[in-house]
Amino acid sequence: MRIALASCFVFVSLALSLTTTKAALQFQAESTADGLAFIIVSGDFDASDDLHLLEGLVASSQARIVTFNSPGGNVGKAMALGRLIRRSGLSTIQFRDFECASACAFAFFGGVERAAEPGSIGVHQSSFDSSSGLSTNEAVSGVQHVTAIVMAYLIEMGIDPALLQLALSYDSNDIRYLSGSEMAQYRVTTGAPAADNAATASAPPDVAPPSYAPTGDDAKGRMEQEVLSFIRTVMTAHMRSQPEALPTLLNSYADYVQYYGKRTPWLDVLHDKEDYFRRWPERTYRLRDETVSVLCRVFACEVSGQYDWAVQSLPRNKKASGTASFRYVVDFTRGLWIVDESSEVLGR
Repeated sequence: MRIALASCFVFVSLALSLTTTKAALQFQAESTADGLAFIIVSGDFDASDDLHLLEGLVASSQARIVTFNSPGGNVGKAMALGRLIRRSGLSTIQFRDFECASACAFAFFGGVERAAEPGSIGVHQSSFDSSSGLSTNEAVSGVQHVTAIVMAYLIEMGIDPALLQLALSYDSNDIRYLSGSEMAQYRVTTGAPAADNAATASAPPDVAPPSYAPTGDDAKGRMEQEVLSFIRTVMTAHMRSQPEALPTLLNSYADYVQYYGKRTPWLDVLHDKEDYFRRWPERTYRLRDETVSVLCRVFACEVSGQYDWAVQSLPRNKKASGTASFRYVVDFTRGLWIVDESSEVLGR
């Protein structure tokens, strides 16, 4: 049975007003006047935290709701707590007067049902401690690895992975608090059980009526120009470093892509891009404008043409260059999403 989370706000808020955030992660069981049990998670997430404490508290208190008063901490531990919350069938609730930012948001995402006041959930990009002794390349590689893990976790929890693009646009020393409409848009809060969202998050998108079906020469021309500009942006992103390219690529591919002839999940496409970027840190592409064509139909546009390319890896002492053809199919029924991508080397 679904819990009416909204009706619990006043009771949990009262209990939280008596709780202060402490450095170490703590779990505290409370109950409302009518006997509804809930658990408060407070403090900083740390890799050494014992999450079995929560399991024991859930069993002894029969609590079905978890709320937070935490500024963040270790992302991996927060995701582990989120998975534990999901396995335990618990729901999460959050209040603007109490903090749930940075890593804490990932724990909140574990709720089977999730309710939150506007401005109560804060996100930003991951970072490494400058005193960790990591080189710049090691830190960048670490951030990229964490980003891939976070994307997979968001999908697992039924959160729109486009939320990561928003988070990446805010530096680690800044925090972006989500509005109510953004929480609904990114599925941070649930209008239906989160399990339903998770079940559909990894499925191919349903066919929907086009939001912009080109009719007439003028409309068709505008759509062609918009899609071509989109593809140019994607190809330009491929010339940037991984951290700079990732925000664009995150929001450019559909859930499933016909990727070089194989139906491929979105996350696997991004992993393939990351592998390519690591093999060839230096990359340049130049479109041969005279070869580019755009053909828009009812639901999608096909963009094809040729480009000159050059790649280089100084650590491996390797480089290559040549000309290649490319083909993208862009679905515009829910924005602009690449649903088909292929290319072929024509000469070196």
